Amino acid sequence: MNPAINYRLYYTDQDVGGKEQFARIGGVILEAAGGRKFAAVWDDEAVNIGGMRVYTEERREQEIPAGEEADEQEIPAGEEADAQEQDMEAADQDRPGGFLCTKIQRKDLARLPRCEWKLSNNSFLLHGYYNYHHLVFLDDGEWLRVGVPGIYHPKEQKAAEAFGFSEFIRRRDIAVELEKEEREEDDGFGYWCRCVRRQRPGI
Repeated sequence: MNPAINYRLYYTDQDVGGKEQFARIGGVILEAAGGRKFAAVWDDEAVNIGGMRVYTEERREQEIPAGEEADEQEIPAGEEADAQEQDMEAADQDRPGGFLCTKIQRKDLARLPRCEWKLSNNSFLLHGYYNYHHLVFLDDGEWLRVGVPGIYHPKEQKAAEAFGFSEFIRRRDIAVELEKEEREEDDGFGYWCRCVRRQRPGI
């Protein structure tokens, strides 16, 4: 009736890349085997899972030459990164929050695989679509999300989750051109999102 996870995690400054990193830690993120993510944070901000990046020890070893101090600021940018890493970082600079955003209409959901077409009759999606006259595709290079416009609020979050839209991404974290009737000036305006299957890599 009320599923929960109880877990106690201990970590040291070596685990997080140095003492200066402690102040930057704002929560934890868990990823299930199927790729679904869950997060807990220390403040009341909406969780932008799509904007998070995993910093692995393997990548750290690539960036820091053997025998040198682990001071990332002293390493020339891109010197140790391979060409693929550089391309990915350049792409992220062109897309705020790491997302490529495409504004769509309800009929564009037909571009998704047939198993996702049921979304066009999702009550929560329809409510947001008729209020703001658009939807969005958000692509971070790994996951494709359908975004429904709305304003973040805890009560609205419960409704969104009930209809499968468990992630909220603020408009300020993505680049999208909106008409006056398609947006709110409220800082809490953004998109309730759910991951969907791709029809093809181009979507």
